[in-house]
Amino acid sequence: MGTLLLDQGLPMEFCLEEVCVSDPDRVRAIHRDYIAAGARVIETNTFGANAARLSRFGFENRVSEFNRAAAKLAKETAAGKDLSVGAVSDRLGSASPERTQMYDVKPGTATICLPILREIKMC
Repeated sequence: MGTLLLDQGLPMEFCLEEVCVSDPDRVRAIHRDYIAAGARVIETNTFGANAARLSRFGFENRVSEFNRAAAKLAKETAAGKDLSVGAVSDRLGSASPERTQMYDVKPGTATICLPILREIKMC
């Protein structure tokens, strides 16, 4: 997700997770492109959606808002399709460029459960 947002011209210094709130259609379009290309799993735009990373942009108090928006966008885009939605984060080893874990992914149900982090009060 982040690479595609950068390819669309967003600057490296931009908070990519904030796009879920400021430009949700851009994120939906990327999800739709992945689905059209045959993806069976789409990921939320949440890689850096934690207080530590968001503090660089002054958004440390918007963690829950960004995660909820990202989950909602992915889930809505996947609704009615035979695919799964998962979340990624760079906290607690849940994901890194080298590995990704999915949490409670239920194929064909478009359900989502984000990694359990104290700062994200949702699932």
